[in-house]
Amino acid sequence: MNKQQTASLLIEMMENVWFQFHQVEKRFIPFELNKQQEILLSYIIRNRLKSPSFFAERMGISKSAVSQLINKLESRRFVKRVQLTDDKRSTALDLDELGLRYEEAYDRFYNRFMDKCGPLFTEEELYHTLQFFKTTQSVLTELMESSD
Repeated sequence: MNKQQTASLLIEMMENVWFQFHQVEKRFIPFELNKQQEILLSYIIRNRLKSPSFFAERMGISKSAVSQLINKLESRRFVKRVQLTDDKRSTALDLDELGLRYEEAYDRFYNRFMDKCGPLFTEEELYHTLQFFKTTQSVLTELMESSD
């Protein structure tokens, strides 16, 4: 098998793993959310009390698009806006009642996943996998920036 064939198989495998991962994740985190809402919630879980602009930049979407996501999640009590300064226009995002329940389910799933996966890999294998994904992310970022 040549390098091109191996790369093609690797991309196909990444797609299959991504799809399967999200199918299993849905079973463990049974909330009726669309993919963008899930992504925003996972970013908020890992980056509490950041501004909506921070999340718009991370997700690569406009501030108005992230604002619409926040409004929907806020109306359903997944997130809440928090004022960190006296400036009423300056808000940050935190988890609300359902967001905290989502976080608990999220943590249970990821801990269970890591408990199953962790023993299967050596530290060196994990390191090389991490390097692979960092390189892949750099290539994707470069492609995204060059398509403008």
